[in-house]
Amino acid sequence: SQLRFSEDRTRVAVGFVFTEGPPVRVAALELRGANRSSEEMIRDRVRLRVGDLYRPSVARASQDTLQALDVFTSVSLGLKDPEDVSRAKTVVVSVQERPRQFLGWGGGFSTGEGARGAFEYGYRNLFGQAIGLSFRAQLGYQLVFLDPEIEARYGAIPPGERVEYQAVLAATMPYLPGLPQLDATLNLVVLQDLQRDFRLQKEGIVGSLVYRPQRRLTLTLSEELESSDFLLLGKDVVNIGNLSISDLVPEGENALLSTSLGATWDLRDRAFNPRSGLLLSLSTQWARTLQDDSTEIQIGESGAGTTTVTFRSNLLRMLVSAAFYLPFGRKVVLAGHGRYGRVIHLDPASRSYPNRQFYLGGVSLRGFYENQMIPQDLEDSGAAATGIVSRGGDTFIALQTELRFPLVGDVFGAVFVDAGNLWRDPSQLDLKQIEPVAGLGLRFQTPVASLGLDYGVRALRFEPFGYEGALQFSFQRF
Repeated sequence: SQLRFSEDRTRVAVGFVFTEGPPVRVAALELRGANRSSEEMIRDRVRLRVGDLYRPSVARASQDTLQALDVFTSVSLGLKDPEDVSRAKTVVVSVQERPRQFLGWGGGFSTGEGARGAFEYGYRNLFGQAIGLSFRAQLGYQLVFLDPEIEARYGAIPPGERVEYQAVLAATMPYLPGLPQLDATLNLVVLQDLQRDFRLQKEGIVGSLVYRPQRRLTLTLSEELESSDFLLLGKDVVNIGNLSISDLVPEGENALLSTSLGATWDLRDRAFNPRSGLLLSLSTQWARTLQDDSTEIQIGESGAGTTTVTFRSNLLRMLVSAAFYLPFGRKVVLAGHGRYGRVIHLDPASRSYPNRQFYLGGVSLRGFYENQMIPQDLEDSGAAATGIVSRGGDTFIALQTELRFPLVGDVFGAVFVDAGNLWRDPSQLDLKQIEPVAGLGLRFQTPVASLGLDYGVRALRFEPFGYEGALQFSFQRF
């Protein structure tokens, strides 16, 4: 660099002189620090080959692919003798390996999901091929009820059956020979999940492939085989003559096969607490039952009789979402998040099982409690009052915007406006029925996410001496 000052030395002109050296080619690759890892695996992940022109951008990309294996704490690539004027030089690949075994635990709490505790044990870099095996167990229990309807439904369940659990045995292969941008996972899952309208018990096996053609773009393909058992909560005797069969919710055991495709394009400045950028995602799932499920539904008053309803699924479930972040000054951020989902039935007799439907409320629409919003067409028809239909819909729209601003230290304030609605019948979607929500919130910034406390009011149901709203405490979702 060269500096030229003015006579009074109040201004300066800065000049840079560049001296280009000769092009450098790779003479050899030298590996350091790989005591347990396969050298063949490391060389396969390095995108520089003997005879190639050495480019710093390719070296950085090689570091990223090696770091993605999740078996090294640090990775560096560079020329062995950078000051040497030779036109062919050795490239040094230095890695520091992580411990092979790890043990972790954690906990959390939110108003929507209650208290959570988790335990995890894993072994990484099996056979030196970056293969990972892990077991994760999670338990949950709802302790605080802000919604009296949920409290009544959970209160009817014996305490021992209210424990939510999930156990996952996972095998990961971030290294596939000859495919440096592709990795695979295989998960065995057992869980019990309690929602507002149903209890789900499930055993499943999920295989996934993840392809990253570039750092910001991720493509996924997964296949899942599951066996599920659904139990509706809070259902009452119902006169089926007042309902369409399509209003009824599948209940009981079913076996289902699903194929999912997804794409994510991440243009944010950082993954946690982003201040600028854009995040786009698209997912499509084809779900079909392997056998029909028949359930007896009681008709009319007790003892009036029953009817048998057959349920099956053959559907496409699509979800599109986009989030943006606009900075104003150093710490003020305008954030927005929009989502649209729809279920398309490929068979006239197909219906959506509860875990394939969409729900709104909680962090997705902050003037309602978790999954509280009733599909608009069911609310209009009065079918929701029967207790034998769930609050899930086959299509929805949800929009969220909020302005985040600093208060004290790591505590931020937020002013937000949400809007959304959902419908059981996609043909009933009407943008005029979008319901707005407004509110205030607090954010406590942590290194990994923001703890959020929000209170939202349903703007269309505001009255001078009373209004409908909800209090939410959770990790921020966007």
